[in-house]
Amino acid sequence: MKFFNYMMIMAGLFIISGCAPGQTTGRLLPGQWTAPMSLGSDKYMIQGHDTEDAINGANSFCADQYKTLSTENVTPHTRKDRASITFSCR
Repeated sequence: MKFFNYMMIMAGLFIISGCAPGQTTGRLLPGQWTAPMSLGSDKYMIQGHDTEDAINGANSFCADQYKTLSTENVTPHTRKDRASITFSCR
């Protein structure tokens, strides 16, 4: 019985960790964004589940470098497409 309880707790933690906000790969859920992709010349592109998530991801990336976000282009999300932002960190 203890083993079953342990396995249920581990399964629950595994499921919850896949839904955590922040950077992820694959299918994006609310609160998640992709890793920034370098476009050269210190410019990057990031995608988010929605526009706010993409902005949060870009802000987080720049903050990790102790810099501020400077947006170049913002493409809002639609029902079919993710939001994307082209940006640099200054």
